[in-house]
Amino acid sequence: MAPDGGARGNAAYEAARRIAGSDDETARLALADEAGVAPEILYFLAGDDAPGVRQAVARNAATPVHADLILARDDDDGVRLGLAERIENLLPHLDPSARENLRAMTVEILGVMARDQLGRVRELLAWALRDLDAAPPEVIDEVVNRLARDSELEVAGPLLEHSPLLTESVLLEIIGSTGMPGAVAAIAGRANLPGSLADAVVGSAIDAAGAVSDGDSVVALLANPSAQIREETLDRIVESAPGQTTWHDPLVRRPSLPGRVVRRIAGFVAETLLRHLESRSDLDAGATKAVADAVRERLDGDAAADGPADGAGKAEKAEKAEKALEENGPDPADLGPLYLRLSEAEVALEAAE
Repeated sequence: MAPDGGARGNAAYEAARRIAGSDDETARLALADEAGVAPEILYFLAGDDAPGVRQAVARNAATPVHADLILARDDDDGVRLGLAERIENLLPHLDPSARENLRAMTVEILGVMARDQLGRVRELLAWALRDLDAAPPEVIDEVVNRLARDSELEVAGPLLEHSPLLTESVLLEIIGSTGMPGAVAAIAGRANLPGSLADAVVGSAIDAAGAVSDGDSVVALLANPSAQIREETLDRIVESAPGQTTWHDPLVRRPSLPGRVVRRIAGFVAETLLRHLESRSDLDAGATKAVADAVRERLDGDAAADGPADGAGKAEKAEKAEKALEENGPDPADLGPLYLRLSEAEVALEAAE
């Protein structure tokens, strides 16, 4: 008679226990990788002498939370990285409806990982937390806010740009105190950035005299279509914009540009961007006219720079070309184009005569 399911389960459990306590590292590693192994077996293997076994336990989604607490403090970088790679599996334990002991252990695990010496562990944790919209206060204070102030942009950036758990006051403090390149630009890219934060971004990037210290933050702000930029803040940007060519493209593409701003930027952006302004259908009549005038002036200026177009002017250019040829002789590497220019010069001289 075949044994029932319970007997088969007991036999498998006993076999797993024997393997977990054996000297066969290969067998223990295979056991630690199994999806259906009992949680208490994985807890036992979390203290295995072989780092490879502990790494397998750290990556196993069946590993219980009390084993994860041990793994979060492991001396081996690979073990902690393995845990960080599946950290999202622990986040449901932060829900108020979760068991209190699981929630407390999860909070502790996240706190340990937020202080990990390995930047990659902190980075993976930050990416897992970036869209979390609710968490216990201690997680916000000791984990999210801590990681948002991390010295590595790869860690802080995802939270600075995305986390709804970062309050406006915290973000203002970070803008005013951070010296890390890219941190303010990450904040500038946040969805629905309020005007107060946009003001702070510009204030940190452009000093009172108009000198620019962080052009990338302004680019990120201008390129963020949902950022609320007050008109006086936009004016401050435009004052410094002529010499900041990287600002020009996001500036001319900025939605809801006031007409007076359009008139100002039409005077200094490149022709291709001026043409883009000309093609926009959301500008008021005054701004549209200002752009058209700027295009006309640009074309007139280009024509004037080309010099006179009558026969005498062409003859003068032809005479200069012929004189240069007599003095310097032809360049063997340029004979084809040179003969072409001489032919044009001769035609121009004949026309002038």
